[in-house]
Amino acid sequence: MGLKRRNRPILIAVMCCAAVLTAVFAALAYSSVTDGITNTFSIGNVRIKLTETEYPGNTVSGIVPNSETAKNPQINNVGVNSAFVFLKVTVPKKEVTVADAYGNCSEKTLQEIFYLKTSENDIDITENSFSDCWSELESYAEESSETKTYVFGYKNALGSFRATEPLFDKIQLKNIIEQEIDPEELQEIKIEAYAVQSDNIPGIDKTDDLSADELEQIYRIIENK
Repeated sequence: MGLKRRNRPILIAVMCCAAVLTAVFAALAYSSVTDGITNTFSIGNVRIKLTETEYPGNTVSGIVPNSETAKNPQINNVGVNSAFVFLKVTVPKKEVTVADAYGNCSEKTLQEIFYLKTSENDIDITENSFSDCWSELESYAEESSETKTYVFGYKNALGSFRATEPLFDKIQLKNIIEQEIDPEELQEIKIEAYAVQSDNIPGIDKTDDLSADELEQIYRIIENK
């Protein structure tokens, strides 16, 4: 039985070839002509790479209050298809006392210990700032006693072999009162990148800037995978 199964596909293939040849000879006898088209399809792919070209290394040690560190997360599309891309940023929280530029201290509260800032914002700007090329998806923000998570969507479809603008350019440790954070405890900022094809998503026009609502609709596809 095993031998017959192995021979059967070969016999069928030969028979098909014979039938084709017979049909061609018959067509020539009637002075007719036939034509055909063979379509070849290449399956695309969505591939991205998260880079931080200015970040000095995986672990930065000995930072002091108010100090800034270069950190510029951006997404590179290394696939053959354009994509909608997203960044998820998780920053640590601690119960700390923060002083302003004049040394005035706020009440000790549970809060994020870093500012995420663009290069335009000087050291005395005490708030987060992000590139206008990205939209924050506020409904996907998450917060616990230990972390705060932000989600951002890039406003335009990212073409093949193109890179986004950085979401931010640097981080700054808040002006935290000394000894409130254990210097031996590592503080982690976690960044994750996501992508989904930009073609053939119902109701989405990839040729225009996307609103936060549209980006949330697209991000829902990733969440449901």
